[in-house]
Amino acid sequence: MSARPQTPAKTDARPWLRTVVLYLAGQTLSLFGSAVVGYAVIWYIALETGSAVRFALLALAAVLPTGLVALPGGVWADRYSRKLLVIGADAAIAIITVGMAALFWLDWASWLALAGCLLLRSALAGVHTPAEAAILPQITPPEHLLRVNAINSSIQSASLLIAPALAAVLLVWWEMSWILLLDVVTAAAAITILARLAIPPPPGAGEERRHVWAEIGAGVKTVLRVAVLRRTMWLGLVVYTLIMPAAMLTPIVVVKLFGGEPWQLAAVEIAYSGAMILGGAVLAAWGGLSNRMTMMLVGAVLWGVFTLAQGLAPGVWTYIILWAAFGLVAPWLTTTSMTVLQEHSPPEALGKVMGVASTVMLLAGPVGMVAIAPLMDLSPDQTPVRLVLIVTGALAVVAAGIAAVGAPPALRPPSVKTDRVSHQEP
Repeated sequence: MSARPQTPAKTDARPWLRTVVLYLAGQTLSLFGSAVVGYAVIWYIALETGSAVRFALLALAAVLPTGLVALPGGVWADRYSRKLLVIGADAAIAIITVGMAALFWLDWASWLALAGCLLLRSALAGVHTPAEAAILPQITPPEHLLRVNAINSSIQSASLLIAPALAAVLLVWWEMSWILLLDVVTAAAAITILARLAIPPPPGAGEERRHVWAEIGAGVKTVLRVAVLRRTMWLGLVVYTLIMPAAMLTPIVVVKLFGGEPWQLAAVEIAYSGAMILGGAVLAAWGGLSNRMTMMLVGAVLWGVFTLAQGLAPGVWTYIILWAAFGLVAPWLTTTSMTVLQEHSPPEALGKVMGVASTVMLLAGPVGMVAIAPLMDLSPDQTPVRLVLIVTGALAVVAAGIAAVGAPPALRPPSVKTDRVSHQEP
């Protein structure tokens, strides 16, 4: 039987809800600034080079260190103040972003220089990610966690709905150096908000400390020992390995299949993010299926079907509609899997489990992307790109079907609106 994360004993809305709202507001501001900058940099590179391989290398630089550093980052999130870890990482990322802006001011912004900056930003994100993920279940009562995660997903999607449109406009009217500084401003606002919140120390902060690698091993053993954690992680690994590489190469897919107009790039992101807002809102109001494992499996199958269909899309509007469908069911997999990991992790190992999860989810996509990017560049026609989408989508459907065999149930805890649902742990 798995342990539950520690949560405030008092579940009256007023004390915990204010903290959750302010915390999510600050993190949303930080996400928004980073998203605008991220889209601007990605599109700048895609439009300047048009090369899937070079784009993949830069995208890898932006995420690979996060996945590697998240392992010790998860250990630190169980040892030290998660609040200070998030604040420190945000501040350091802002300083590096100022350095990137200086590169553009001085006309030194080669793709190698940008890759170096992205590597540093990504490494710091590896400290930020597990600490941020471990804070939310600390300040949210367990019976409200899925709904809070779903609402957070919708809020973040709303930010991502605006971000690509704003990035497209700013690319036309602003220099890259000024776009980068937007991330610095939003990071400062997020740090200010979080600094004013009282976040309890992690449950294991006072325990005897072992070597970092020993604690990483303990986190991996926790995942392997708890059936629900093990199956959730395995499902995420296979689906993200198959689906995320093509998703991460969406700008290149749009360029090669449909011409790559800036409005097309923005339309894809807006359709996806808008649908995620709706999907997250529906999940928050509904509360999801009582067996969350079923929700994740169905979401994984649908992701595979929509990816396969993208490979058959006759035009850009069909492709955009399929991305909207992709976004609509995304919370079934992403939000639900995050909630399951938070609910079924022992409180003293929550940071370590989040670190392992971050590493698995963040590295699966980039590794696959490096493998498929050269395939997309094999021929100047559309055939390689379409075949990659069709094959990876079909394999994801098969993988989700295999994952369903013998999958343990992941039943939601009772809540105010679902008192009749009894929670059983595998």
